[in-house]
Amino acid sequence: MSVKSFLTLNCIRVTHAAFTIFDTLSLPIKAGENWALIGKSGAGKSALLQTIAGNLPISSGQIIYHFFEDARQNHPTDTSFTAQKMMAVVASKYQFKNLSNTKDFYYQQRYNSADSEDAPTVNFYLKQLVKNTIVNPIWTFEHTVQKLKLEALLDKQLIKLSNGETKRLMLAAALLKHPSLLLLDQPLTGLDVQARSDFNALITEISQSGITIIMATAAHEIPDAITNIAILDQQKIKNTVLKEAFEPENVEHSFVQFDVTELKDLLSLKTDASFNTIISMENVNIRYGEKQVLNNINWKVLPGERWALL
Repeated sequence: MSVKSFLTLNCIRVTHAAFTIFDTLSLPIKAGENWALIGKSGAGKSALLQTIAGNLPISSGQIIYHFFEDARQNHPTDTSFTAQKMMAVVASKYQFKNLSNTKDFYYQQRYNSADSEDAPTVNFYLKQLVKNTIVNPIWTFEHTVQKLKLEALLDKQLIKLSNGETKRLMLAAALLKHPSLLLLDQPLTGLDVQARSDFNALITEISQSGITIIMATAAHEIPDAITNIAILDQQKIKNTVLKEAFEPENVEHSFVQFDVTELKDLLSLKTDASFNTIISMENVNIRYGEKQVLNNINWKVLPGERWALL
C-alpha cells in the first residue's frame, strides 16, 4: 500500500526581480513526513519556504497541495477557502503592528513609556488569533500558552519581548491557526541551550498532533521529529536523505568556504597600540524612565582580546 502524498513540488521555476531563484526544482513530500531544509547561507532555504507558502509565485511547474485538495471536499462552495489558510509560517524576521495599526516600532520604543504603551500585549495579540470554529482543537489558547511558556508574558507589550520570547510568541501564533502545514525558518537561532531542548520536545508534540513540519535549519540543529532532510546548494536540491542516515559532520564541512590561512594571517596581525585599554566601563547604569537597562556594569577590554557576549 503506497503512502499518501501530502505536498508535491513538480519542476517549479521561481523568478523575482528578473532573478531566477529556482529552476525545475522538484520535491515530493508524503503524509507523515517532516522535512528539514539545510544548506549554506543563500542556498535557497528561506525562499523555498516562502514559495511553498505562496508568497513567491511560480512561473512554471506545479505545486500540488494534496492536503488542501482533500480538505476542500468539505468546503466545495467556499471560494475563500484556500491552501494558504491551512498553512502557518514562522519567519526568521517578523513585524508587528501597534495599536494604532501601523508598523513603526523602533528599538528604543521599549524604553519609552508613552510609545511602548501603543504596542499590544502578548495576551491581546494571541486572543485575536483564536478560532472558535474549530471543534475540539488540540492547540487551545491555554494549552498553547502553557507549552510555549508564555504565561508570565501575557501582560507584556510585544516591543518589550526578547528575541527568544518573540520566537516563542510567533510559534504560538502559528499553532493557534491550527495549520495542517507548519513552515519554520531558522527557529533555533538566538535560543539558549535549555530553550533548544524545550523546542525539540515541542516539535515532537506538534508533529504528534497531526501537523506536518517543514523547517529551514542548521545541519546540527535537526529535531528528533524530523524524518527527511533536503540539502540545498545554489538554489537546487543537491540531495535528499532519511534522518537516520544523515551525517551532519560531512555536510557541514562542505558548507565551510573560507581561507583558513588568510584568517590566521589576519588574526596574527600586530600593530603598535598607542593605548592600553579599548573599552573601560565602571559602574555604568542606563535607565529609561522606570526601566533599568544596565545596572552597575563593570567591563574592560584590552588590546588583543576577543570577546563574545552570550
